[in-house]
Amino acid sequence: MAMNPAIPVIAYLIALWPQAIWYVRRCGDGSDEPLGLLALLTTLLLIPSTRSHVLASPSLKRIALALLLLTGLVSFFLPPLITSAVALLSISFYSGIIRSAGYASLLLLSLPLLASLDFYLAFPLRLGVAMASHTLLSVLGFEVSRHGTSLLSGGHEVSVDPPCAGLQMMWFTCYLFFTLAALHRLSWVQFLCRLPQVMALTMGANVVRATLLFFPEAQLIMLPSWTHEGLGLLLHALVIFTLYRITSVNQRLIKCSNTPPSSLSVPASA
Repeated sequence: MAMNPAIPVIAYLIALWPQAIWYVRRCGDGSDEPLGLLALLTTLLLIPSTRSHVLASPSLKRIALALLLLTGLVSFFLPPLITSAVALLSISFYSGIIRSAGYASLLLLSLPLLASLDFYLAFPLRLGVAMASHTLLSVLGFEVSRHGTSLLSGGHEVSVDPPCAGLQMMWFTCYLFFTLAALHRLSWVQFLCRLPQVMALTMGANVVRATLLFFPEAQLIMLPSWTHEGLGLLLHALVIFTLYRITSVNQRLIKCSNTPPSSLSVPASA
């Protein structure tokens, strides 16, 4: 008697139950912004439209089961965030979406990451932004000194505060890039070649934002109170536009490379 094909899937999902419970609790305990749910919902909405491109092979399922076993082993001594990341990686292999760089990255982005990123990366990023802004202002000829994450000029101290670390801008930029990568079916090579560009673009925009905001905060110029938020939105919009251009150019190149030679026009000889 043949076994019901749903039984292995159900057993697989039951094995991931501890990570699922942690995920639900973490998203609802108020310790983190539930932005991961947006990435998860996007993944679930996009996958049905391209099911034929994310079919799992038996070899991928074997890797998924190995990762599932690894999830159970490391759960005894590693934080739930890391074990949940391994569990999502296992799901990526089991479902076949690991073939798509965009889908797999969106699934990993669905983890509740921001609180942990803020704890570990906020200060280094703030320090980096302060150093880059100080260098840029000095090159432009302004007399500015730096003390930690603060810039000093003319008796005024402008601090690069936690929101200026740019973590939320980085998250949303990654979310949009991963979504475009999924829609345009970027390969892993194409995806990994463009990811550093996306990160550099986001961090560069955040440095420009902090540098421009230095002038009103140091009272060198007077601007309306909405300038702080408005400038951030404007620069983020420019990042999104550039991101779209990067991905759309790549998509045009893919279409050109897939064009059959017979469809290309050949000029007639004279």
